[in-house]
Amino acid sequence: WGRATREQMKRALLPPIAGGVVLALLGYVAGVRAPWTLLTLAFGGYAAQVTFAEMFLPTLQRMKRGESAGSAFVDAQLRRGRRRFASYVVHAAVLVAIIAIAVSSSMRQATEMHFTKGQTQQVSGFDVTFLGVEQQSEPHRSSLIARFGIARNGKSVATLAPRMSQYRTMREPIGAPDVYTTLAGDFYISLANIDPVSQSASINVYTAPLVVWIWISVICMGLGGLAGLIPRGATGALARRPTTEAVVATQEQSA
Repeated sequence: WGRATREQMKRALLPPIAGGVVLALLGYVAGVRAPWTLLTLAFGGYAAQVTFAEMFLPTLQRMKRGESAGSAFVDAQLRRGRRRFASYVVHAAVLVAIIAIAVSSSMRQATEMHFTKGQTQQVSGFDVTFLGVEQQSEPHRSSLIARFGIARNGKSVATLAPRMSQYRTMREPIGAPDVYTTLAGDFYISLANIDPVSQSASINVYTAPLVVWIWISVICMGLGGLAGLIPRGATGALARRPTTEAVVATQEQSA
């Protein structure tokens, strides 16, 4: 608060600005071209640098100040900063969710493809091989299941089995896609048409990057919120008031 010198402004603003520029450049290198998504990445990098700096720096400062004040003072300061740390965990998770939503929505791709049994085609960096159609009967439905082998760089990574199910109480069949999920993104296959006689299938392929990070961030939000709600318990008095020896040691250090 108050008037800041030029050096103070540099120390406060240059690191987060650098964080925003770096994250936007990384997004551009990774293939992001939408202007609003790049702007989101820039603001996200700015906020992320501030968030992580505020998350860890105060704790390190408290530990440094308490080195000569005894372990009881250090423990008290760490407990006092627990809720602050938990709040910044929630803040960081919100940033991750915003970035993941922006990137996944702007870089989502959809491709229509037609296969015959044994045919292999490339899409979004994956080799997709149609393995064939099989029928499955259950008491409440009958299903046509198409199996696809998914490979990347010549290595098999998954077998996806989207299906088209006909329920007894419905006139039209219901499609159920299958998905291959990684930290980089999701790869969906959905059936548009399937023919068990000719062993052919028409599919829609969807790719969406960073989707799993939305779910990870939601979990981190919940964990951070729970950590902030945990009561201090039996050690609350210690956390609220440093010991006499700790106060004297701190005063001597300041003097």
